[in-house]
Amino acid sequence: MRTYLIFAHVLNIFLLFPVGFLGLLLFMNISEPGNIPPVSPIDIGIVITMLVMWAVSYWYQIWKKEWGPLLVANLIFLVALFVLIVMIMPFLFDIFY
Repeated sequence: MRTYLIFAHVLNIFLLFPVGFLGLLLFMNISEPGNIPPVSPIDIGIVITMLVMWAVSYWYQIWKKEWGPLLVANLIFLVALFVLIVMIMPFLFDIFY
């Protein structure tokens, strides 16, 4: 049980790094001003969505305390993160900007 909790906490800390790094990059704009505001509602919505997905995944892992859901939940989180950043985010920017 102790090994599971340590592994779950360490793994979820590593999953927060890409979310935090992306959040930092979304709000730092070093390019010239254009038609997209430096802090857009899409960026804020993406970061909040990623944090909510991570929190639900983390809660489910701690609640179940089994190795299968731990690995599956993290894999689903990474796939959802990839889909959100690569497919949905550019689509929203095309629609609104």
